Amino acid sequence: MLLGLAPTGCAADPDTAPDTLPIPASEKCENLQHSWNKPHTRLEAARMLPADVTTGAPQICEVAGRISPNETSTIGVVYRFPVEWNHKIVGLGGGGFAGNVRLDAALPALIKGYATMQTDTGHAAIEPWNTAWAVEEDGSPNVEGLIDFGYRAVHEMTVLGKDLAETYYGQLPAKSYFQGCSQGGRQGMVAAQKYPQDFDGIIAGAPAFNDVARVSMSLISRAFLAENAKLSVPQIQLVNSAALTACDGEDGAVDGIISMPDACSWDPQELLCAGGVSGDDCLSPAQVAAVQSAYSDKRDMNGKIVAYGLARGSELSSFPWFMALDQDSQLETGYYNFASAAGFPTDTDFSTNDVIASHAAQKDSLFDRIYTADNPDLSEFVKEEGKLLLWHGLYDQLLPPEPLIDYYQEALEVTDQRLLAKSSSRKAEESVQLFTAIGVSHCLGGAGPSTFDGLAVIDAWVESGEKPVRIVASQPPPAMAALARALMGELPRLTPDSMTRPLCPWPQLPRYDGEGSLEIAANFVCR
Repeated sequence: MLLGLAPTGCAADPDTAPDTLPIPASEKCENLQHSWNKPHTRLEAARMLPADVTTGAPQICEVAGRISPNETSTIGVVYRFPVEWNHKIVGLGGGGFAGNVRLDAALPALIKGYATMQTDTGHAAIEPWNTAWAVEEDGSPNVEGLIDFGYRAVHEMTVLGKDLAETYYGQLPAKSYFQGCSQGGRQGMVAAQKYPQDFDGIIAGAPAFNDVARVSMSLISRAFLAENAKLSVPQIQLVNSAALTACDGEDGAVDGIISMPDACSWDPQELLCAGGVSGDDCLSPAQVAAVQSAYSDKRDMNGKIVAYGLARGSELSSFPWFMALDQDSQLETGYYNFASAAGFPTDTDFSTNDVIASHAAQKDSLFDRIYTADNPDLSEFVKEEGKLLLWHGLYDQLLPPEPLIDYYQEALEVTDQRLLAKSSSRKAEESVQLFTAIGVSHCLGGAGPSTFDGLAVIDAWVESGEKPVRIVASQPPPAMAALARALMGELPRLTPDSMTRPLCPWPQLPRYDGEGSLEIAANFVCR
């Protein structure tokens, strides 16, 4: 790691020492708060945090403040500047409808020497599905708050963060990155589309960048709301086992993961209980219908897909999540409150037709203008030599991967057309890359390995100019795996803790080369 000059400096040669000694790091940190007088910003605290041998956290200057681009906005921000700096800064995304200012989220980057930037996106709610902030006391939309959340907060955080870094370290960051998944992935896509100069590299995982996620979640959850449609844990395991038996080996490796779920057409009808018998070793007619519906894509009156079905093979991670959803769930209530505040009709009776109708209406709404991040023109970002690494798990139960694949293809085509029109010789594929993760559910968890060093990948791409051709992922550590199960209700995966797999650039998938352990990524090639 290339370390920058620490703010404390090193001992100087007495024959060449300047008249003034370097300012101690703690004093420089405190001075940030007391001397800062830039408009529309207020620094509320600046303190030195000692190194922590237990967590590996380095000594850092932590700065908390608020940005007010208008009279009603109060965007909370937290910056952490390690004393031993690698001359780079990274913004970290949030999740759900909440921001993210936690130290534990910043820790991996801080340990590497990065300065970090985080924001609450303009509201103090930390529960991921809490959207009470989106509505004013009189019931009207909190328009400025919605704009802060939609796109303004991360940009304002970044502008101030670079300014503070220059003040603290005496120089601007050499490189600026952004990393996030889900809502954080959407924030990364917004940055590439709206603010192409903010970041040199962006890692956007499983981005919640359009309304398809809401429609998919709403319609799939309805499949299990039918009378007697929910499955027991043994029945979920039964369905998963049958799907794996039918399709697991299609990629050349029987490893507990269906690598090509789109190519699997297994029908749960074969598990129908005979003669009206019921039990854990078969499914009732209502349960068969629910599983078939959960697997199926949903279309509008024009035949366009507006919701994608669950991946066969994902049942241990996806079915428990959807069977826990109902009209009163925090996710449903939070999403619908947000959508209603953002100005398009939401269904109140949870009927399929109303969900699809509200999806069609969103294109003319405030929601589309402030939230959706589907502009395929990345030409300005490419001209700035930015790098955008998109990735998505193929077992994702919240946000289906198909919309991102469609966006990626369109972005390559449209961006190249715009670059040509601007007389630029650059190509979109030099700056934009999509990777898929087999067996991985939403951001983390599932049967497939989901943990990789995204910062190292994007930094190498930005610094070398050579795009990655494969990324090796491992299973999450036990504590992270337990967190995924707790948050998403996932059943324990059957694949081994030692499994590694390559993430491959779309449309390639990892293929077993026919030799060696099925647990080792080196025995798989991307093709």
